[in-house]
Amino acid sequence: RDPFDNIVSNFHHWIVKQVKGGTDLEAKYTNDAKGFHKFCNDDDMDFLNRLKDQSKRLQKKYENIYTMLMESIPFFENVPCHQYFLTYVNWHNNADSVSLQIPSLTIHYEEYEKLFDSTTQQILDFLELDKVSLHSPFVEGKSYSDYYTIDEKIAATKLMKHLALPGTWNLIKRYVTKYE
Repeated sequence: RDPFDNIVSNFHHWIVKQVKGGTDLEAKYTNDAKGFHKFCNDDDMDFLNRLKDQSKRLQKKYENIYTMLMESIPFFENVPCHQYFLTYVNWHNNADSVSLQIPSLTIHYEEYEKLFDSTTQQILDFLELDKVSLHSPFVEGKSYSDYYTIDEKIAATKLMKHLALPGTWNLIKRYVTKYE
């Protein structure tokens, strides 16, 4: 899925979870672009503070992760929710590494929007499963491009390119090359 849409969607799910859990965080972080940016500002500061507080432990115990984080800090500027871009790329890096060892199938989110039935059948065929019931309706068209400025998209693209392994970059560049 487009990394920008993915991160905003995760924010929306987090807000819903907080409201269901009875917290009053929806008042602090409205479920819109303004609330998203406020959440990102707070979360980015918290992430950097935690990184600073735990740097010695990270450096000793997780030297590779520590080095990657330290080398990434200059790329954080003007990237809202930078830790979630780190997570997004790291997840894809790990998935790409594992997919080299086992059979895998790559499905892009937008394929569900355009070709839902054939994409579903492709997954079932890959898993060697039969369709046993009707599927739940797929809600399409969830795009949050307007949550980011062009400058934020350019900065986030630089961060993702810095972090991505070649296989990951090949998977996600379709969403971000226009911001290089």
